[in-house]
Amino acid sequence: MTYQGFQTFFTDECELILQWINLAYQPVVMAQKTGKQSMKPFFHRLDEIGEILQQTSMISKIFVADEIGFLEQFSISMQRGIIKAITDAPFCIMTLKKGDYRFLKQITAMDDLILYDLDEYNQRQKEDLLQSVLGIIQTHMKKK
Repeated sequence: MTYQGFQTFFTDECELILQWINLAYQPVVMAQKTGKQSMKPFFHRLDEIGEILQQTSMISKIFVADEIGFLEQFSISMQRGIIKAITDAPFCIMTLKKGDYRFLKQITAMDDLILYDLDEYNQRQKEDLLQSVLGIIQTHMKKK
């Protein structure tokens, strides 16, 4: 079973980039950082990301996403794409930003979701958790 999804990172120019993982699309500039705690989202690009996710089948894939949080609230298309990916994929691994955002509440309320708050773990517990999650993935993949 392969994995597909996305990761995000900031460039030296303070652009927030979404890089696709195992999907043949160009990276997307999602937003521009405008201050220490602020950024300007590019709404049409968020919608484009959502359209790609809505058109991508995750039925036999592991969906990976780093990170889901603040910007998704500005794009219904992106929200729908993420929900479709989560519900289509037999297994998902995501990082979720902490925050009081409606979309995050919608995700965390989904059935069969296991959440780990890594802020509550020391380094040894994080390593043990990694091994546990990898074991869950291996078990799941053997069933397929």
